[in-house]
Amino acid sequence: MTIAARYAQCLYQLARQSNVLDRVYEDVCMLTKTFTQQESLSWILCNPLVSRKLKQGLLRKLFDSHVHKHMLTFLNFIIQKRRQALLLDILQVFSKLYKAYRQIQPARVTTAYPLSSELKRMFLTVVRRMTSCTDVELVTRVDPDLIGGYVLKFNSIQIDQSLRTSLKLVKRSWTSLQ
Repeated sequence: MTIAARYAQCLYQLARQSNVLDRVYEDVCMLTKTFTQQESLSWILCNPLVSRKLKQGLLRKLFDSHVHKHMLTFLNFIIQKRRQALLLDILQVFSKLYKAYRQIQPARVTTAYPLSSELKRMFLTVVRRMTSCTDVELVTRVDPDLIGGYVLKFNSIQIDQSLRTSLKLVKRSWTSLQ
């Protein structure tokens, strides 16, 4: 188990025992987004020239009224133990633990054009049936290079029904015949 996984496991167990797992998960999502988008904040937290006290004060000022008290205490603990460089990894592992507990299956579908709500429902149903999970977190992406069709990814499964891949296979078959 990695160091990040150990810290994530501790936060997960604390949140579950305190019956605030869903709230802490919301905080984790918000913090992940914040630290990913605000590189300067991550830089300050990881800078050894900035004192721990200043880092903790900054986090308190930014997040005190926005996150659960367990989350703020955890962030202070991470700073105290000088593990702030692992923070994003810790948050990602926590998200995986939460999704496994709630039986939420992450999936990603890439298409050449934006999906209609009917097609999104269809992909959600397909993933639910193939995984027997109660919920699916579907992320959609548009890639015009696919030309048409879709690429669906979840777990270690990839279903590639794109026109681009079909054309590559035809080309490969054609060149091998010559």
